[in-house]
Amino acid sequence: MADKYIIKQIKIPATSVLSVPVLTTKEVIFGNYSHKVSVTRVYVKYIAELDTVGIGSDSDKPAYGLKMQFTTNGGSSLKEFSSPIFPNSTTVSTATFTPASGDAKNIHSIRFHITGCGHTDASSGDDGLSRSSTQILQIGVIYKAKTVR
Repeated sequence: MADKYIIKQIKIPATSVLSVPVLTTKEVIFGNYSHKVSVTRVYVKYIAELDTVGIGSDSDKPAYGLKMQFTTNGGSSLKEFSSPIFPNSTTVSTATFTPASGDAKNIHSIRFHITGCGHTDASSGDDGLSRSSTQILQIGVIYKAKTVR
C-alpha cells in the first residue's frame, strides 16, 4: 500500500500583519492527540518586504529576514527547518520548509514560530521588517499519519 500524505491548512486571520517580533500559531493537533504523524513539508503563503542591504562579504544575502522555527508536542524547545529563512517578496509568495534532522517525526502536535532576524538597531529596536507590508497569509502542513499496527 502506498504512503498517503495529507495536507492540513492552518487558518491565519486576514489582519495578521506581523506587528510584533514573534508570530506564534496555536498548537496544531492532527485529528486526535493520540495519533502520531510525521511532518514532511510546510508551505507558507506570505508577503515580506525586507531590508536587503548585504552584511559584510555576504552582500547577496539579506541583512534582515523572517525565520521560521517550530516546537512539537507542547514543548518549548525550538527546532529548525533545513532552510529557515523566508525569501524577500513584495508580492504574495509561497515558501517551502522541510524539518531538519527528523525533528518532526512521530509527533502529536506542532506549533510554528516566525520571528524577525538579522542585525537590529539597538537604539530603535528596528529589525529591518516593513511592518505595514509583512503578512503571513496561510500555512499548509504536509504530513503522513502513522498507522496503528
